[in-house]
Amino acid sequence: MNVKKSPDQRVRIDQVGGPRSTWLELKGTVLVYHARTWAASFSAYIPVEWITVSRRRRRHSLGLLRNLSLLVAALAAGGVLALITLQPMEESIRPVLTNPFVQAVAIAAAVFALGAAVWFGMNAWSAAYERPPTTLLRVEESDMAIEFWHRKGPDQHLDLFLERLNASQEKAENASSYPTKMGHARRHIRPWRAVALKALVVTSLLYIPCNLTAAYMGRPELMLFLVLPPIVYFGKQGLDWLGTRFEPKALQHGLRHFHKGEFEEAERHLGALLREAPNHQHGLMLHTQTLIMLERFEEAFRNCQRIEHENPEMAEMLREDLWALKRMHERMETDAGGA
Repeated sequence: MNVKKSPDQRVRIDQVGGPRSTWLELKGTVLVYHARTWAASFSAYIPVEWITVSRRRRRHSLGLLRNLSLLVAALAAGGVLALITLQPMEESIRPVLTNPFVQAVAIAAAVFALGAAVWFGMNAWSAAYERPPTTLLRVEESDMAIEFWHRKGPDQHLDLFLERLNASQEKAENASSYPTKMGHARRHIRPWRAVALKALVVTSLLYIPCNLTAAYMGRPELMLFLVLPPIVYFGKQGLDWLGTRFEPKALQHGLRHFHKGEFEEAERHLGALLREAPNHQHGLMLHTQTLIMLERFEEAFRNCQRIEHENPEMAEMLREDLWALKRMHERMETDAGGA
């Protein structure tokens, strides 16, 4: 089954081409889409009247690629193990590999690997020709679309969820919900993990060009260029981290908890900092972001007034985001209360 219903009534989905950890939540007449990766988390708040639901079938390309990769790996492992048991071997390792127990283990492992290869091959064949059903949620007036695998019947929780979504859309048409004219997205990034991911991606993209250039020119030292992306990305992040070492301890603790997603602890440290230094701009900005994550909007608005003295443009941008998010939450609470 592709869809599970978690204890907090969120419905987990198997998104097409998306993160592995994704789920949907319906709050009144607002659909909340959550996604979490190793380096970041993301939530989007979408009024249900913006959503168009459709169904279609498509090839499971990632499943095909995954099974083909596993097929190649299993064939390689099985081939190597078979060669170990059948081919002549060097004198130095012959006593070990001719041991009956070692040979039995190698033969069993080879049979298992080749059996796995058959299994992955069958799955790859199935993924190449089958077109499983999906559900597509397209958001009007935006490029956002959420598509996930959906087998009608087996995925009963998702069937019920879509029925609730349809009922919420009908309710939104007949009710006077908060007239939100924009959705809202909320992101939380873990900087060191994001830096590691960027460095890995850039290094992977540079590997083949560097390898070809080094081979063509006969200069293997050119492969050292591959260490530049990690040096640049981690160096920049390291300098930013060193810059915080000169800040008050309360800010350092608050920043560390914020990056870990421990917002209650972050707010406690940042609140203590602002009681001692009410106009500390870095602390105010981080405290405001923490309050937004905690959905304590009135306190965040008060922080904007203090930020405005030093940075009016930033204060205005924060206010716009806060108003959008606050109205969205008021709509969720109002509509859910009247349900």
